[in-house]
Amino acid sequence: MILYNEKQLECIEHPPAPLMIIAGAGTGKTTTLIGRIAYFINERNISPENILVLTYTVKAAEHLKNSIPNLVQSSADKINASNFHSFALAKITAYHEVLGYSILPTFIEPSEVKCILKEIIHANIDILESSNYKKDINLANVNVPKVFDRFRDELIVEDELIKKRDAIIANKENEENDLQLLDCINLFFKYQDFKKKKSWIDFGDMIIDLWTLVNNQKVLIDIQSSIKHILVDEYQDNNFALSQIIMKLSGENGSVTVVGDDDQSIYSFRGANVIAFNEFRDHYESF
Repeated sequence: MILYNEKQLECIEHPPAPLMIIAGAGTGKTTTLIGRIAYFINERNISPENILVLTYTVKAAEHLKNSIPNLVQSSADKINASNFHSFALAKITAYHEVLGYSILPTFIEPSEVKCILKEIIHANIDILESSNYKKDINLANVNVPKVFDRFRDELIVEDELIKKRDAIIANKENEENDLQLLDCINLFFKYQDFKKKKSWIDFGDMIIDLWTLVNNQKVLIDIQSSIKHILVDEYQDNNFALSQIIMKLSGENGSVTVVGDDDQSIYSFRGANVIAFNEFRDHYESF
């Protein structure tokens, strides 16, 4: 039997409504999250299949899956506990036709992505506008993928990229940074088109495709019909895109619990940031 302290019990027994738990390392954040899941099922009679538990890493998701059965017996396997990318891939697979894929998309590994991007960059060297990229193609090989990640992590969608591209083209006094961004936008469209024709997706596509799906009202209602309660571990490692997806999925019901440490973010290099905590507070303060 787990003995919870007063603060943990307060969090565990909080009604099914927006809840943000911020605590430091070693304070039992994940233990509290698991206790809340058990409370939902054992005390609130919430169906396990209506619970979605998300983490950023596969390791964290496996830890949750292995820990939940200790508090929730026969129904534990009905809880949907996974990392974000696995959840995204499952939804992309289910709704791939909505996304415009002619067949089920195939995931391509980061090593394959690196090779594909190099080929696309080299094949389009003659149309690059950046003088630095023309002089040093290796600089483009390093920088372009990083910019692509920012496009997806910050949910900068196609329409916004087109507007930015057109604005740069219309400006006759662009600086080097503008020209590099222009090249990245043009290369990004070529890269996305290349993959779409082959029904290939990478890690970044999983998140942007999931964002597209949750902005399709029919698909969103369908997903929400089975997901009534969302719990997210290590929330500080979620970037802007993931935070926005969580808010979209929670809908008007607003039964969402996030747990994290605002002093830590192991994925800061991928856009993860503690701003997510403030966004969460601002978004749900009226609930």
